[in-house]
Amino acid sequence: MIAAIEQWLHTGQDFDTGVILIHKYSSRSLLKRMLESGDTDFNREKVLEELIFLNQQEEKKKEPVVVRKAILSEQEYQLAPDNIRAIEKQAKDLFKENARRHAELATMLNEALKQFPNDLKRQEEYLTARNAGDIGNVILDVDDEIAALFYKIDYWKVHKKLPEDLSRERSQQDLPDLMQALSNIRSRISKEKRKCKDDPSAKLKFLQVERDSIESKINGLI
Repeated sequence: MIAAIEQWLHTGQDFDTGVILIHKYSSRSLLKRMLESGDTDFNREKVLEELIFLNQQEEKKKEPVVVRKAILSEQEYQLAPDNIRAIEKQAKDLFKENARRHAELATMLNEALKQFPNDLKRQEEYLTARNAGDIGNVILDVDDEIAALFYKIDYWKVHKKLPEDLSRERSQQDLPDLMQALSNIRSRISKEKRKCKDDPSAKLKFLQVERDSIESKINGLI
């Protein structure tokens, strides 16, 4: 923590003192210019937010840094099949797209603060008119896609196959059991038909639905 900011947060939170601390510890020049407009409720809120953020960042510096390994090392890339290389390329492309969206949002926010430094409502209107919320939602969705691709690559590093490949292998192992189940259900349907003749029973209808379900599963494996 930064002692001066920590003290400010736990005392009277004087506005002028807060501005001095921001000028000393913050690198946000736009915020510093905005605070020149004086002591307003909006500016007080921004001073508090920035000083809390700065204090938290200082705390994070003390935590051990976990650096994610490269998606594929040079050696892994050389050994990787084409589908794994394609997944890596897709992940990198999505990452670049999201970096562009992040930059676009940052530009929007800076412009909103610049045009309407003391008017939160006008800032929100400015961002809404430019679909900032939709862009943020896209960023979150793409982050999920990237995480799923990273998981596939990490899984391949350990098992030398993708999760869906393993699932397909297990399903193929189930095929003989499904074929046997289909044979059994067809035999039961035949017997039930002989019993009810021209008046199909509820049991017969149930067996036919079960047969259709098993056939569908088999068709998905063949």
